[in-house]
Amino acid sequence: MKTIHFIVILILQTVLACRSESPTEKYQSERNNVVDVHSKNPKVIKLSSEVLLKESEVFMKYPYKVKVLDSLVFLWDLHGVNKFFHIYSFPDLKYIISFGSKGKGSNELVNAGGFVVDKGKMFVFDSFKADLYIYSIDSLLHGSTTPLQVVAYPPECIPVLAFTKVEDKFAILSFDGKDRVIFADSIGHVLERRYNYPIDKEVSVPLYQNFLASLWDSFLDYNPQNKILSLATKLGDVLEIYNLKDQTEYIVIGKGGKPDIVEKNGGFSIGRIDGFSDIQVKDKHIYALYSGLERTGESTPEGGNYIYVYDLKGHLEKIYELEQYINGFDIHEDEKAVYAVSSGDNLISKYTLHSN
Repeated sequence: MKTIHFIVILILQTVLACRSESPTEKYQSERNNVVDVHSKNPKVIKLSSEVLLKESEVFMKYPYKVKVLDSLVFLWDLHGVNKFFHIYSFPDLKYIISFGSKGKGSNELVNAGGFVVDKGKMFVFDSFKADLYIYSIDSLLHGSTTPLQVVAYPPECIPVLAFTKVEDKFAILSFDGKDRVIFADSIGHVLERRYNYPIDKEVSVPLYQNFLASLWDSFLDYNPQNKILSLATKLGDVLEIYNLKDQTEYIVIGKGGKPDIVEKNGGFSIGRIDGFSDIQVKDKHIYALYSGLERTGESTPEGGNYIYVYDLKGHLEKIYELEQYINGFDIHEDEKAVYAVSSGDNLISKYTLHSN
């Protein structure tokens, strides 16, 4: 599945490279707050899971992300055959409906760039078209899979690698350009771009491969309570924390280091270490799912088996070690629970958080 993901990225690199005649481009961060704030010896706590759903009547190629909200569970199948999204009841986990048809027709998605559930609606971006699909949860539960609205965003948003809702706006992780987080309103207008790659020295890379965009591909999440937007790299071990209220920011470089370009056999390879697979910003902590496995070309487990727990300034307080690799999670601090989705033997699992 990782191979498929990077084939898609390479295709996008080729398309975007046609926009420039220069074979190389230099990037340099204007920020000087790139610091290592990793704790040297964070507490490691081992967790075991309770299997909630071993398999589903719906075939999924790559169950990728999960959201548990009240009496519903939302699942995203990254490489859905016909549908990208599925809803189950909670806690009995009975299948309800699938939606987000795969295709190039009206109301169909070429590829999904994530989802957000908020205020009775589900928001989905098409990665390749930068169209925002807005679904009514109530309508979905009554069998209607037609979106309430489809909003077109400008080409500069293509591709939508990831996104999150920021109040009544969206933060979109884009592939093109140094300021790679696009802030856009809900009706298709780009408002501003922010956040260069957090590089602490000037580097020169082949632009035709657009290596930096691939290296710094990330997951992101936002918490409206503390106004924190955070990004976690898919390669290496870097967490970015941006406080949208007071404009403070922290770049957290872990033991796995920054995403890197590896020269091998006269060529380049993208990334040495598999990094983060999911992130959630809560009121007092940031949770990030981490792997850390070396990219040797051999087959490795999907997702991660460590949940890193940071404070809001990026200090790593503890690490939860899971007994299996998972692709995504949903943290419920009030009940000290983690709901996890996996492409392995167990589709949905639950972990109970504890201190020992």
